[in-house]
Amino acid sequence: MELVLKPKTDINNESLIISSDITAIEAVDGNFDTHDITLQKAINSDLIVANETWNLAPNPTEGLITINLLSKDTKTINFILTDITGRTLLTKKADVIKGTNSFKFNLNEQNRIASGIYYLKATGLEADKVKKVVIR
Repeated sequence: MELVLKPKTDINNESLIISSDITAIEAVDGNFDTHDITLQKAINSDLIVANETWNLAPNPTEGLITINLLSKDTKTINFILTDITGRTLLTKKADVIKGTNSFKFNLNEQNRIASGIYYLKATGLEADKVKKVVIR
């Protein structure tokens, strides 16, 4: 998914400015799932991360997902898969670095998880975040 912002006209060479400290950006895909968009700015080769965010794809999935995560620090993040009753089915750890991270998880490694709606929680970020996951 790509977001491109272009001015309608080129009047006075003005640019569209979006500031991460005042603007929340969210994209909606064809399945009506929402995805956080985080603004990044590089200064002297040091990445400044305004907000820690993550997303997963594909969703729905057969079990194999790719997680893209933007982190402010090097740390360990725990991903916890639960069913709709809150029962923990799977826990995965990921060591992340400051900046952009990408890794793959198989949520259904041993075909023990039935098709349905589940929740994947990321702990260890600034704020714990939960994403709905549909397993086919």
